[in-house]
Amino acid sequence: MDINLSFKDSYKYPLVTVVIPLYNEKRFVADCLISIKKQTYKNLECLIINDCSTDNSAEIATNIIAQDRRFRIIHHAKNAGLSAARNTGIDNAKGEYICFLDSDDFLFSSSIWQRVYTITNNDKPSIGGSYCGIIAVEESRKLKSLHIERFLYHADIKKTFITNQGIGPFVPLAPLFKTSVVKEVSGFDVNLKHGGEDWRCYTSILRHGYVILPSYGIGGLYRQKDKSMMRVYRTQMMAQWLNIINEAYEPLITDNKSILYKESICYYNKIGVKAERILECAMAALIEGQDEQVDEIIKSLDAPVLLLLEDHIDLDEIMDFHIRRLVGLNPLKYRLNIKKYAPYKKILKEKVLSHLQSIQ
Repeated sequence: MDINLSFKDSYKYPLVTVVIPLYNEKRFVADCLISIKKQTYKNLECLIINDCSTDNSAEIATNIIAQDRRFRIIHHAKNAGLSAARNTGIDNAKGEYICFLDSDDFLFSSSIWQRVYTITNNDKPSIGGSYCGIIAVEESRKLKSLHIERFLYHADIKKTFITNQGIGPFVPLAPLFKTSVVKEVSGFDVNLKHGGEDWRCYTSILRHGYVILPSYGIGGLYRQKDKSMMRVYRTQMMAQWLNIINEAYEPLITDNKSILYKESICYYNKIGVKAERILECAMAALIEGQDEQVDEIIKSLDAPVLLLLEDHIDLDEIMDFHIRRLVGLNPLKYRLNIKKYAPYKKILKEKVLSHLQSIQ
């Protein structure tokens, strides 16, 4: 991808809202805001939510953003906490996409563009956003020493409710979401004062059935501070994490039809493992010409397999693997003869999809 996006070209893409809660961060807020101003992606608005800072960080922010109409400071009447500040940003967001930074975070210049590019080039309804790689650095590290690391390649898997295994999928500054998706899950839980609010929001997005795709590279850094929540409120944060993990491994009792994954992660993992074995047996019967047995075997597939086919079960890959095993071909010979076996794949895929759609 071309990271050198022109000023003119960036306005061909959707508006992005950047939300930055601000509370007593006079040391690093300037670096944070300057990194936003230097983004190659220019079609953005930045909402700084001043949560009643008692130092001069709001004044520093005001000076940094002067003359740039894309930036705006919103002042809370009273200190309300991190979740409430982010929710204020969500309520005031005009962008089609949204991302969240803490006021001591830092983005490399192509960070927003990397993630916008990923979403706009994979824009199925199930795509809820994209995330970049992040570097964790110690509090005292100077930014000048990061000039090489921004070019590191970031390779990771797409995040879904199942692949994520119930844990928080990324640090808050990594993802860029469709704003509608964040609003659908009602933003951040204001009752979580000592951490876990990001895990709660992001795992809820995944449980609704959205997929978060990895973008091209390393997008930014976050500072591991001496007085971070992890160090000050470690036991409270751990308790919240464990609650969220436990919830993912239990069925969800709800009438909310927008939540796609109502069963536990264990349930979906079991369904996927069973499906592969069923497909192996069905392919064996098909190759041997036992069509009636194929139909009987396919009836063993559970309805949720249709859901898993979207992002978790690669039907073509499974069929290729088992055809190769059944006829005794190595990978090279199979590729040379792949057209010979294409009709088997076509027939089995049609039978599988027809059965699954009939039992929904």
